Amino acid sequence: MVANTTNPFLSQKFWEYGQTQQRMTFEGTISKILTLFGVMLLGVFVVFATAINNPSMMMMYWLVGAIGSFILSLVLWIARPENPQMVVLPHAFLEGLFVGGISLFAEMFYPGIALNAGLITTGIVGSMFAFFKFTGFRASRGFNMVLGSAVMAIMFVYLIQMVLFLAGTNLEVPFLHSNGPIGIGISVVIIAIASLTLLSDFTFIENGIKGGSAQKYEWYGAHGLLVSVVWIYFEVLRLLMKLASKR
Repeated sequence: MVANTTNPFLSQKFWEYGQTQQRMTFEGTISKILTLFGVMLLGVFVVFATAINNPSMMMMYWLVGAIGSFILSLVLWIARPENPQMVVLPHAFLEGLFVGGISLFAEMFYPGIALNAGLITTGIVGSMFAFFKFTGFRASRGFNMVLGSAVMAIMFVYLIQMVLFLAGTNLEVPFLHSNGPIGIGISVVIIAIASLTLLSDFTFIENGIKGGSAQKYEWYGAHGLLVSVVWIYFEVLRLLMKLASKR
């Protein structure tokens, strides 16, 4: 039995479709992870190559990437296709448009900030994997329930903020974008929560491999990890922008 996870795209229901002779493997999952990150970076390259001097295109890429990836995530979560790569590959590209759009926008005001955010994100992912690998910690059901509740609360707040933005209002969720002590503290807490979801993802993928899940779930595992890493990067970038704006 595979444990619960805070990532909805690695939910238990994705793993319960019988057994096949082609099983999920560590090597196969790593290959899928590298593939999705490569596709995402392709999307980032497209943004930087075509919109580097065009702020309106940056915003377009950001919106298309955010909305498109959200829709495809819902498709993956609800429909659970037999060939998930047909959904997760374009999703990864859309994530790249989203990441590229917000990164290029941030670079306009604070040159070098995207690279710093990427390096910090890489450090966080590496540290969490090392913690997972060498401490023996595995996400329990209770851990996932508490963390999952925190993730859903954050996503709800972001959904409200996006609706307000798309509605063309000047309203904002209090302190969410503030560069004051409370706003910075909120960003730090969100980064901590996003980082902890990696432990849940690693545990779930490990249990899926040990449980002999079907090979196609390598794509689901890779997709879930990509979503977590992009979230961490987004939050780190926001925090760095807040800190830079105080100078």
